[in-house]
Amino acid sequence: MKKAVNHPYKKFLKAMSLASVSGEKSWRGLSFTNTDRVIDAWNAMSRRSKSKLVSDSRWNHYPLMSYTKGSKKRFGAIINMIVSNSLSRQGKDDLVPLVNSSSGIWAVFMLDLAPSSARLKIAKRLRKSPDVRVRTRCSKILPVNLLHTMLDDKNYSVRSSAIHRIGIDNCYKSFIPSSLEVSRESDNWWWNNWLGRHAITLAEPEEFAFLIDEAKSLNREDTKMDNVEAILSALISRMSPEEALYLMDLKDVGSRISTALEQKLKHT
Repeated sequence: MKKAVNHPYKKFLKAMSLASVSGEKSWRGLSFTNTDRVIDAWNAMSRRSKSKLVSDSRWNHYPLMSYTKGSKKRFGAIINMIVSNSLSRQGKDDLVPLVNSSSGIWAVFMLDLAPSSARLKIAKRLRKSPDVRVRTRCSKILPVNLLHTMLDDKNYSVRSSAIHRIGIDNCYKSFIPSSLEVSRESDNWWWNNWLGRHAITLAEPEEFAFLIDEAKSLNREDTKMDNVEAILSALISRMSPEEALYLMDLKDVGSRISTALEQKLKHT
């Protein structure tokens, strides 16, 4: 089904295209002159039109700045200016659309520049945004009790921020591995490996008992031992010496496992 034409978006894009790129070069990207027509176009819009403009999905992933004069998405600096001016003027016809409807680059600048109450409202609304820049900012703003849904976000920076704010001691159960084997072909396998090992060190024995059962039944012929070595060595460090004895035939399959078994059985 063809997407309906967003007339406010088209009109604003046309107004932005009339702005001239400044000749001055800056590490902050392109700057613009002759922006009066852009400001006039924004000010002439009704509250409803502004809401329709800033909520358009095409603003997701729109660059915050550009260094290329001919880029079709070179107007990040102008959008930043509109948001900054709107926050300065504090007019409801500007702020209501930006708080209640902004997406993508508009939301990014609002989350960076707006007062706390607006930031919180935007973060609650956009915590599942398709724009990772928005989700990352949301993970740093939302109350801790709302962050648990972000622990399994597909983006590393979002997950990392959520874990850091919640505290691994308060969410380790979410990261106890479901199996000893963490495939190296999976995304961020090293991160998942680290989280799994750390979760095991924090867990109570009954919470990882199923992993001990799996370890006892490991078949060296059918298992890729490289994929289980890190998790298994962490598990051995939490086993009782009696349980570790069941794994003695694995002592030569990897240095981590060998070291973990040696340390565990040293004083038995």
